[in-house]
Amino acid sequence: MEEEHTLTAKILAYIAGRGADKIDALEKSIAKLGASASDADQKKLEALQQDLRDTKEKFEPRNWLTDAAIRAKQLQFVTHAVKYLHGDAKGSNIYDQQSAAPIDGIVSTQSINNPVLDICGNAAALDVGKLLAQIEHEGKTLIDYVLAGDIEPLLLIAQNEQQAREWLTGFAQVFENKELASHKLAKQVYWPLAYGDNEEGEYHLLSPLFASSLAHEVFATRRTQRERQYSKEADIKADVAENGYQFIPNFAVQTFGGTKPQNISQLNSQRGGKNYLLDNRPPIWQQQDKPPLNIQSVFDSLLPSKVYRKAKAAHRLKRYLEKVFNKESTFDIREARARGMDEIVDIFLLFAASIHNHPAGWSMSEDCHLPLNEQLWLDPGRVQIDDTFREAMDKKDWQEDIASKFASWLNRTLQSSTLHLGDVEHREWKSLVAQELRLTERARKEFYS
Repeated sequence: MEEEHTLTAKILAYIAGRGADKIDALEKSIAKLGASASDADQKKLEALQQDLRDTKEKFEPRNWLTDAAIRAKQLQFVTHAVKYLHGDAKGSNIYDQQSAAPIDGIVSTQSINNPVLDICGNAAALDVGKLLAQIEHEGKTLIDYVLAGDIEPLLLIAQNEQQAREWLTGFAQVFENKELASHKLAKQVYWPLAYGDNEEGEYHLLSPLFASSLAHEVFATRRTQRERQYSKEADIKADVAENGYQFIPNFAVQTFGGTKPQNISQLNSQRGGKNYLLDNRPPIWQQQDKPPLNIQSVFDSLLPSKVYRKAKAAHRLKRYLEKVFNKESTFDIREARARGMDEIVDIFLLFAASIHNHPAGWSMSEDCHLPLNEQLWLDPGRVQIDDTFREAMDKKDWQEDIASKFASWLNRTLQSSTLHLGDVEHREWKSLVAQELRLTERARKEFYS
C-alpha cells in the first residue's frame, strides 16, 4: 500500500496545510526585510527568524499531534448538544453510543447506521476536531480508529508505539463527560412518577437535548433531494430521474446561532444554522372530485360552493355594486365591474374544465339527472361515443341556455336588500358567458377533429 494513499499521508498533509500559510508569510517577510536590512531592522529580522523556527517546530507532525492530543479535551464529540436549547447554556452534551436497538415506528438517533458526530467546545480547538472527523481514507476517519482503539494511522508518525497510544488516549478525551449536569438556561421537564407509600409526589427531572446527529441526517437527506430535483420541463415530460425523485411537503426551517452558527456547534456551522422540521400534522382530507350525479342542476347544488365561495372577486363585486348601484354609470365603474366579472367567469369555466376531466360518457349513467343542456356543457367527450349527443351538441342552442342559467344564478347570488339586479344585468352576464362558451366549443371541435 503506497503511503500517499493512506490516512497517515492525509494527516501529514493536513498538518502541513495548517502551517503552510504562516510559514510562507514569515519567509516572505524575512526575504523582504533581509534584502536591505539596516542595523535598526536587524532585531526585527532576528525576531522574524525566531518566529519562523518556532512555527516550523510547532507544525512538525509529532509536536503538533502531541499538542492536539492535549487540546482535544477542550472539545466534545456528541450526538446530542445543549447549546441548541440556548446559546449560553453550559450543561452536558451527550455521545449516544447507540447501545439500544431502534424502536419500530419511532425515528431517533438509533435509526441512523453511522451518525455524523457533532463537535462542541472551544472554537480555538476546532482544528483538532477537523483532524479527527473530516480527514478520511476509504470511508474511515481518525475518530473511527480512536473509537476502535487502533493506533495504526498514528504509528507511522509517532516516535514509538507508546507515543502513538498517548496521542490516541488524548484524542479519546473528546468522548469523556466527567460530570453530567444540566443548566438553568437548558430546557428541563419534571416527569411525574407513581406515588410512594407516603403519598408524596415523586418525579424525574429530565433535561432534553437536541439530537444534532439526527438533524444533520435529515438536512443531508433534504439536500440530496434538492440535488435530484428535475426542471419543470422534465416534470412535464414525465421523465424518470436516474436515482429516483422524492419530495417533502410543508417542511419548516428553524435557525440556530443567528449570524454566528459556529457558536452552537460544528455541524450547525456546516448547515449554516439551519434545521429542517418535518410536518407531523395529520393529513387534511381532500374530497375526491366526482362527476355531478344524483343532482338536478349544478347551478343549484355545486356552483355556490365551487365558484362563488372561491371567487373573492364575487364578494368584492357585490360590495362594489352595492356602493355604486344608484350612481351614474361611468367608465371607471364599468371597468371595475368588468374586472370583477372576468375573475368570476374564469372560475366558472375552470369549474366546467375540472368536470371535463372525468371519463367521457359519465353523463350516460342512470344516476345523471342533469338537463340535456348541462350534460352537453359538462360532458363534451361524449360526442365521440354517442351520435345523438353529437347532433344535439352541434345545434349550439345549449350555449345560450347555459349562459342564461349562469346569468340568473349570478343575479340571485349578488341580490341583496340594497342591490336589485334585473334584466339589464342578466343580459350583460349572459352575453359575456355566451361569448366564452362559443370560444370553448370552438376549441373543443378543433381538439376532437
